[in-house]
Amino acid sequence: DLVCGSRRSETSNGDAVGALLVLRQTGTGVRLLQRITSEDGLAGGATLPLGNLAGLGNAVAGMHDRDGDGVPELAAGAGGCVWLMHLTVAGTARSVTCVSVG
Repeated sequence: DLVCGSRRSETSNGDAVGALLVLRQTGTGVRLLQRITSEDGLAGGATLPLGNLAGLGNAVAGMHDRDGDGVPELAAGAGGCVWLMHLTVAGTARSVTCVSVG
């Protein structure tokens, strides 16, 4: 899988909070597996409270599997936080934690 950021991507209400696009390689190319925003791609009660122009996707980094479920984690900068995300096999974020910057 590959994660790309789209820092000006809009939500349904028009706020440009940004998005993370989880892509998966197939036999014939690459397809969008999941779009993670403040309103999409969250599972298990996870929330991602971001305001307009938060810039989600401006900085993205993959992390090793920290919780032992076999799925790598993700870190993304937005809205004054580094958001640590525990992902599912389907590419959704099942747990999201803000590590405050500054």
